[in-house]
Amino acid sequence: MKFMGKFASTVLPVVLVLLMGCKSEGPTGAGSISGVMSGQITQAGTSTVIAGATVALAIQGRTYNATSNASGAYSIDVAFDDTLAAQGSVTVSANGYQTLNQNVTLIPRQTTTVNFALSLNTTPVPPPPPGGGYANTLTYVGPQNMNLSVFGVGGTESGILTFEARDSLGQPILPARADTIVFTISGVPVTGGAYTTPSFALTNTSARASTAVQSGTVAGAIQVVASLTRDTDGVIVRSTPVKVLIHGGLPDQTHFGLGANPFNVPGLHYIGRTSSITALVGDKYGNPVAPGTAVYFGNPTQGLITTSTGYTTNDGFATVTLYTGVNHAPNGRGFVYAETLGENNVAVRDSIEVVFSGYAFVTNLAVSGGGPLTVDNTTSKVVTFTVADENGNPLAAGTGISASVEGTGSAVVSKVAPTSSLSDVISTFYTSFSVTVSKSLETGATTGPFTLTITASGPNGEASATLAGTVN
Repeated sequence: MKFMGKFASTVLPVVLVLLMGCKSEGPTGAGSISGVMSGQITQAGTSTVIAGATVALAIQGRTYNATSNASGAYSIDVAFDDTLAAQGSVTVSANGYQTLNQNVTLIPRQTTTVNFALSLNTTPVPPPPPGGGYANTLTYVGPQNMNLSVFGVGGTESGILTFEARDSLGQPILPARADTIVFTISGVPVTGGAYTTPSFALTNTSARASTAVQSGTVAGAIQVVASLTRDTDGVIVRSTPVKVLIHGGLPDQTHFGLGANPFNVPGLHYIGRTSSITALVGDKYGNPVAPGTAVYFGNPTQGLITTSTGYTTNDGFATVTLYTGVNHAPNGRGFVYAETLGENNVAVRDSIEVVFSGYAFVTNLAVSGGGPLTVDNTTSKVVTFTVADENGNPLAAGTGISASVEGTGSAVVSKVAPTSSLSDVISTFYTSFSVTVSKSLETGATTGPFTLTITASGPNGEASATLAGTVN
């Protein structure tokens, strides 16, 4: 045992020496020793982190690149030639910040923390030279106030629109910056075949591009917009909408009509009372004709018109004023005529009947079925009557018709039928009216005579008539 203990104490140092002599140092050679450079990138003077910043490290003939993450942090694994500390240079850059150049000292087999603070970039960006920039606006250069006619009516059916591409300084772009302009069209006339041709064009040496607008068969307003997509950044540049009016064709008989407001003018005995006579004028496609189309009005038998000619509006209406005069037809009725010219100079005509109503009269009070106006507990009577002027024409709009009873006999009367207030009518249907007379059913009703009174009042004056009756 002593021997073994002595042997062990003798052998152990030898073994340790041998093991130490065989200890490995790892890989050897250039770039075989590693280290790390890491840190955070912030805005100078603040704690705001900068994401997306680029860190470029040059050390011992090698270059490394890293990008900061959402927390502003970055990390670079570095290879060293030996175990000695080494110096390198770092360039840090980010959009909107000044580029930073800095020297660093890194130690192999260690993580060296290097933080960077970038200053905001306050250097103004110089504008592009006049005329040398890319398209920034699209400007319409003419013609102004373009008006076309629908297809096939003999008018102008097409027109050319021109746009100019200008840079940020308002100068036409140079030929080297030529770009493709796209033309789009919108509006109701598109449904009738309106279109632009070409639909796109390359700007010429004057920075301009043009398109022709062709009309269809539908009138109205269209809008043309020019646009381009800038090659440098994908920005879409658009012009303001250009309005083009497409007017209808020549008057067409099928689409020509007259109206009056009012039809019934209370002017048989008055000079200067008025009615507006309006013609609606359309072309063969049903569009309003071109504004300013002349329509000739006349009334050879009754009344006077302020002017013999009316001119259509954008909506195809032509209106003149009819004033009452003294040359009325014996029955107080007449026609207003209107005429214009259509395709191939063919006359397009129409007429409208008007009534010049006179004084108000209430006549022909009678008990329906005959007999006296006698009512009792079980019997009511219908009284018919006429409200009209002296020619039997209805009275003007606004005439009110009422019925009332008065006397010792307790009678009641209904509202006037078919109406107690006249609208603008010329039919003789609105000259015949009726009311129903009954005995009152209230407590204390008395018998005896009464008088039924019918009254008409309005623009034609006031009139009334009475009929005697009895309550049994």
